[in-house]
Amino acid sequence: MKRSILITVALSLMFSTSFLSAQPMPGQRGMHHPQMMRGHGPDGNMMFKNIPNLTDEQKEQIKALRLDMMKKALPIKNSIGEKRARLRSLQTASPVNMKAVNTLIDEIASLKAKIAKLRAEKRQQVRRLLSDEQRIVFDSRPPHRGGKKSCGPKGMAGPRPGM
Repeated sequence: MKRSILITVALSLMFSTSFLSAQPMPGQRGMHHPQMMRGHGPDGNMMFKNIPNLTDEQKEQIKALRLDMMKKALPIKNSIGEKRARLRSLQTASPVNMKAVNTLIDEIASLKAKIAKLRAEKRQQVRRLLSDEQRIVFDSRPPHRGGKKSCGPKGMAGPRPGM
């Protein structure tokens, strides 16, 4: 009797442990998450998705435009990250210097606008490479939306803790 209870407890612990380890921790994203799937189309790039009759030359030109934009955006994104870290430090200081906080918020917004302008320019460059038929399909898709904005903190759905 004791042996069967011991075996039952051991099996239930084993199953519950394996179930819990299969669940993503808060803040982690699995490959099923839309942010992780970005860029995973048939050609490895969502830009090509559903655009009919793309030639290999068009695909290469689009990839080159995307790479160029990413190279230009990377230092801006790095600067945004640095400014966000500085902003967190300023906001948790005692006393809080609101003038410095507001200045940093404006700087971050300005840098985000630069990235949005780079994306808009790349989109227009891609449009110029497409035929009329391809352009109609390309234009029917919404432009880049930033992805994370529609989700909660770190890609998790739902309200933030403490809100």
